[in-house]
Amino acid sequence: MAEQWVPIYRSSETYEVQFILNLLKEEEIPAVTVNKQVSMHVHLNEQAAIEVHVRSQDVIRSKFIIEKSNQ
Repeated sequence: MAEQWVPIYRSSETYEVQFILNLLKEEEIPAVTVNKQVSMHVHLNEQAAIEVHVRSQDVIRSKFIIEKSNQ
């Protein structure tokens, strides 16, 4: 059975996404990004987002780590 990847975070700012990826990496949680921005049209990128996806079994733990980092 194929792994299910679930979006847990989205931002239009690359540095925010990278921060989340680093947090998850420190906790040994595999994560990938899906970039929905249009690089040719920079003015449209504010509405588009970069998403961070984790495996379905890591969703709860990942969200907890992200929330904890915001405190």
